[in-house]
Amino acid sequence: MRLFRNIPLRSKLTLIIMMTCGIALALGATALAVRYTAAAQDNLAQHIAILTKIVATNSTSALAFRDAESAGQTLAALNADPGVIAADIYDAHGKLFASFHARSGLGRKSSGTKEYLDPHEATRDSPKRYGLLLAAETLRISRPIVLDDERIGTIVLEADIEPLRASLLIDAFVMVLIVMTAGLIALLFASQLQKVISEPISRLADSMKHVSTVKDYSQRVRSTGDDELGALIGGFNEMLDQIELRDEQLQRSREQLMTAQHIAQLGNWEWNSENGHVLLSEEACKVFCIPGESSSLTFTSFLDRVHEADRTWVRNALVATLSGGAVLDIEYRIVTDDGATRYVHQLGRACAASTHSRFEGTIQNVTDRAKAEEDLRVAAKALENTVDSVIVMAPDRQIVWVNTAFTLMTGYAREEILGKHPELLKSDRHPAAFYEDIWAQVVALGQWQGEVWSRRKNGEIYPQRLSISQIKDPAGHVSHFVSVSNDISEYKQYETRLEFLAHHDTLTQLANRGQFEARLREAVARASRYGTKGGVMFVDLDHFKAVNDSFGHATGDQLLRAAAARIRQCVRENDTVARLGGDEFAILLDGLSSTPSAMKIADNLVTVLASSFNIAGHTLSISASIGISCYPDDGIDADTLLLNADLAMYRIKEEGRNGYRFFSSEMTKGTAEKPVVPESHAAASE
Repeated sequence: MRLFRNIPLRSKLTLIIMMTCGIALALGATALAVRYTAAAQDNLAQHIAILTKIVATNSTSALAFRDAESAGQTLAALNADPGVIAADIYDAHGKLFASFHARSGLGRKSSGTKEYLDPHEATRDSPKRYGLLLAAETLRISRPIVLDDERIGTIVLEADIEPLRASLLIDAFVMVLIVMTAGLIALLFASQLQKVISEPISRLADSMKHVSTVKDYSQRVRSTGDDELGALIGGFNEMLDQIELRDEQLQRSREQLMTAQHIAQLGNWEWNSENGHVLLSEEACKVFCIPGESSSLTFTSFLDRVHEADRTWVRNALVATLSGGAVLDIEYRIVTDDGATRYVHQLGRACAASTHSRFEGTIQNVTDRAKAEEDLRVAAKALENTVDSVIVMAPDRQIVWVNTAFTLMTGYAREEILGKHPELLKSDRHPAAFYEDIWAQVVALGQWQGEVWSRRKNGEIYPQRLSISQIKDPAGHVSHFVSVSNDISEYKQYETRLEFLAHHDTLTQLANRGQFEARLREAVARASRYGTKGGVMFVDLDHFKAVNDSFGHATGDQLLRAAAARIRQCVRENDTVARLGGDEFAILLDGLSSTPSAMKIADNLVTVLASSFNIAGHTLSISASIGISCYPDDGIDADTLLLNADLAMYRIKEEGRNGYRFFSSEMTKGTAEKPVVPESHAAASE
């Protein structure tokens, strides 16, 4: 034994192999026999199960329509399989519906039957209820017949297993003899040699078991010599040194990886398409809100956690990537157990060591990013579709983006304006200092808003309300400028119209009382300052009420507009004509040189207003009564001048109308002078 102890390990192993070959052969034969037995049994069971499924499928319609003859014909087809000795179909109430018995099966005893469930049904709902078939004579398999998820009957097939049992028993007997013979031979040699090799190997095995169980890499194995086994033990000890060092490094790397995955909410997964299981890491479980450090899901339960709207295309993407071998890169939604929706980003590829049966990758919770991107998409869509013009500029004021409203407002296409500066839109209505002040306020205060005049592509100048703001990055530096503006041309026109209506009569477009009085006060102030003169005429249309009552207000309004136009033609360009209300008008004669000039204007007014008017197919005749006051002779303030002109107008009305009258101080005392009547109307008045 001492000589054997020092010979090379290869020689030792050669002797051991020679002694153990018989044992290995026996064990292999035994394992093969057992495997053969199990395979033969499973093949028979699977064969009968498939026949059961086929018959169940083909009998569904016959059972549903209660067609026993058709069901019997289906069962009769089983006569082609010599292994089937009987088949029965029962309805939902357990009543025999159709039956088949082969000739070879007549007279069989049912007490020796071994009953199976359908293997496919058994794996889902209940354990298989069969073991070895050595004690049975027949094999019986039953399967439910289902229509629209409702059980409408049961199919039972019975097969003869006598030939299988006989073959298995013979094979088992032969294998037992082989094993017993090999065992006796191995026992003789192993008893002598096991001590030489088993002791150091046992120590090495114990140490390895301790290392693998306790993860204590500090333990070392004592060497037994300089042979190959000693070298093996030395190599094992050196390996422990390397493992101990690398384990420390691996632990540090693992902790760093776990920290990074936790921060990034990133986990890894593995899908085995052969068994349909998906293995999730601890962080992947957190992504799916599954408790535990790891979890194994079926592929179906994994898909159940995918949002219903995304489930079909996610499944198709996974299957297509698995079959095609491409890299998976998808983003979809999942629903957690508490009903919350999350966005996840999944990457994956087929494992290099597998033949596309295993798939591995990472999954990351990107809900915050997806929602932020969605908010950005909504904001971008809102900016694109807003009616306001939006310009985004780089810090150097170079235009990097504009919306549709900008192109519609300015006439510039996007490709024409991108890369340009907003100075392209400036008009000539503002000096350079105006724009410099705008940008100075934007830089100093962060924003500016106001009204500016800009230029369209076609050269048209238009007003706009403009605001410019800064956009800063997280570091506080200006990353962009945003300009928002809208065209206020219509607003300006409306504003001008309101300004006009505030100072003019809407019917005649003449100045109203407010504007007339304001201009009169200005004229009086100028006359007082520069020593000039002027006059005020108060014009009242005679017989207008009769026209209004006879022909209606619409005709009356047309008559007023026509009369206003004639009055406007009789005065100078710098004179002010106003409608005070109803059929009353006032005229401001600013800078009047002499009384005869006022008389000439009054004569013309009386003449043109006495001429007939053709209104809406009617010939209408009116006249005018005019009162005249002069400043500074008849008053030095607007109220006095208007009052005195009004008094003079009423005086001419009292004296017969159709003429004019200058104010005199005697009018305030109740005395009157003979009215002045134009010569053209003298004969008519007589």
